[in-house]
Amino acid sequence: MATYADRVSSSDRINTVLARAMLHRKDRMNITIDPHCVYNGEVPEWVLYERNCVFNEVNAQRVLLKKKPIEMKLVVRAENSAKGHSDYQRKYALNAMELVFDED
Repeated sequence: MATYADRVSSSDRINTVLARAMLHRKDRMNITIDPHCVYNGEVPEWVLYERNCVFNEVNAQRVLLKKKPIEMKLVVRAENSAKGHSDYQRKYALNAMELVFDED
């Protein structure tokens, strides 16, 4: 069972990864197709880059806990549920942290 401190540490690590990824948004402004969008939506490349960074961090943490990797669709769900929040970045990191500790 993960402690409160474990969860805070995990969320902070994901938040840091996301913050670093967000610094590169201006370099990834080209529009591309989102392969995880059910309606083939177009998004800036930075959306996919940030999502991939979070996906990799979540799975890296899961490896340390000897858990199976998650699928990208779960990160997409975590990202989507953070949209519209005034503190999107922090909410996204908290949602992603839950994926780290979810049972297989």
